[in-house]
Amino acid sequence: MNTKILSALFVLLCVLNCTEDNPVEPEKTVPVLSLVSAADTLFLSWDQAQEIVLKVEDPQGVQDVKWIACEVFESATEEIASRDTLRDDGTNGDVVAGDGIFIKILNTALTGGKTGLFLITFQAEDREGNLSNEIALQLTIVRGVKNKPPVIESVIAPDSVDISIEQTIPVECSVSDPEGPGDIERVVCEIYQTTDLVPFLSDTLADDGTGGDAVANDGNYTFLLNSNFAGDKIRQYYLSFRAYDLAGNESVLVRVLVQTYKLANHPPVITNLVAPDTMSVPAQGAAETVLTVDVTDPEGRSDIRDVYMNVYKPDGSGSSLNPLSMEDDGGGNSNSGDEVAGDGTYSLGISLPTGTVKGIYTFIFEAVDYSNARSNQIIHKILVK
Repeated sequence: MNTKILSALFVLLCVLNCTEDNPVEPEKTVPVLSLVSAADTLFLSWDQAQEIVLKVEDPQGVQDVKWIACEVFESATEEIASRDTLRDDGTNGDVVAGDGIFIKILNTALTGGKTGLFLITFQAEDREGNLSNEIALQLTIVRGVKNKPPVIESVIAPDSVDISIEQTIPVECSVSDPEGPGDIERVVCEIYQTTDLVPFLSDTLADDGTGGDAVANDGNYTFLLNSNFAGDKIRQYYLSFRAYDLAGNESVLVRVLVQTYKLANHPPVITNLVAPDTMSVPAQGAAETVLTVDVTDPEGRSDIRDVYMNVYKPDGSGSSLNPLSMEDDGGGNSNSGDEVAGDGTYSLGISLPTGTVKGIYTFIFEAVDYSNARSNQIIHKILVK
C-alpha cells in the first residue's frame, strides 16, 4: 500500500481513538501555505513560461519564512525529477521581495524535457524549522505548440495617488500578441490591497479611442483611475494587469505598486491641454507648433516649481531631452512660445525638422510643487505623418 495512504490511515485512527483529558490549544507557530494561481498544462515546444503563485502567512511575520521547498515527481514512476527552493527575494520570477508571495516559473526544464503527468509538491519552512501544510499539484507536459498568449509590454501608472482631492489619472497598458492584435480579446486591471488575495475593484481597459484612450487600435489600452478608488484609506495597493486572447490564453501577470497618501499641501492640477492630434513632416524646413497647459495649485501659483513634459518616440523610447520644461514667462526668458507671463498657462514650442521619424509620439504632461507633490498627468498622442 502507498506509504502516504498508510500515514493518512494512521492519523485517522489516532483521531478516532485517542483522547485528551485536558486539551490545550497549542501556540500557533507554523506557517500556512495557500495557492493563489497555477498552470496545469505545458506544451513541450512552447517557449512561454507559466507560473505558480503561492502565498505564505506566518504568526511571526513573513520575514520568518525561510523558503518554500518544491519537489517534482514523475507520476508513473514516483521518481523525483527535480528539486528547488522558492524565496521571497524579488528574484527568479518573484516580483516584490518580502510580501509573502512566492512565484515558481514553470518550464519543461523542470521535467528534463519529458512529457507526461507530473506531481509538484510545495511546503514552506520557517527559520525555526517548522513546516507548513503541503500543497500538491498535477502538471501535464504534452507535445506540440499552443497558440501563444498576449504579452504586456509596458505599463504607465502612478506610483502614488493623493486621495485628499478627487482626480482621474490615465493608466495605460501596452499589449501585443504573437498571432496579431486581432487575437487580443480584453485587457483587465484588478486592484487589491497588498495584504489581500481577492481584488475589490476591477476594470476593463479600452483601445477604442474612448474612456481616456487616445488612439483607437494602437495596442495601448487605457482606463481612468479615480483617486477615490481607495476611499479614505492610506495603504499600499497592487494594480494587477492581465491580457486575454480569443483562445482563452492569459498573459503573464504584471503588477504595479501604488501608495495612497494625504498631504496638508495639495499638488498642482493640470487642465486644458492645447495640442494638435496630427502633424506633418515638411519636405524642407521645420513644422512648428506650441503646446500649452493650464496649471493651478491650491496653495497658490507661487507654489508651482516645475511644469514639464516627457516625449516618447513611436518605438517607445524616451527623448534624450526629457524632461522638457514648459514656461509661463511670456516668452521673454526662453523660446517657450508662451504669450502672457504669469497667467497660469505654460507653453513649449516643438519643431519637426525634415527627416523626423513618422509615427505616433506620446506626450506626458506633469507639474510638481515645492513640496515635491506631483500633479495629475495628461497623456496625449500626436500622429506625425
